[in-house]
Amino acid sequence: MDVQSQLLFIGSSAKTFKLWWQNERGFADWPKKPSTPEGV
Repeated sequence: MDVQSQLLFIGSSAKTFKLWWQNERGFADWPKKPSTPEGV
């Protein structure tokens, strides 16, 4: 893998992880805040 494709792979992985992390936190906060979730 050359550097550019490696960076792309890392970037997409980071994006996926960030989405997953936001979802995990959102589900954890769900019982505490009945208001509509942010970022929709």
